[in-house]
Amino acid sequence: MLVENLERVFIFNGIKLEDINPNLSEQTILNHYSGIYPELTNATIESKGVQNNKEIVYEFKTSIGVKG
Repeated sequence: MLVENLERVFIFNGIKLEDINPNLSEQTILNHYSGIYPELTNATIESKGVQNNKEIVYEFKTSIGVKG
């Protein structure tokens, strides 16, 4: 039986963001990128599952609310 590691892929606004360290949690990766993209400060992480049998896709989702 062959076991392969799946690459993590992070998507934000259609942009593929690099997995800076596979040993870090998804939340830590989100916190890192929130320094570059301030709108990620209050974002959530949505798993899109395994795609192409080679990568696990996570999407950073922001919620833009209406105040009032």
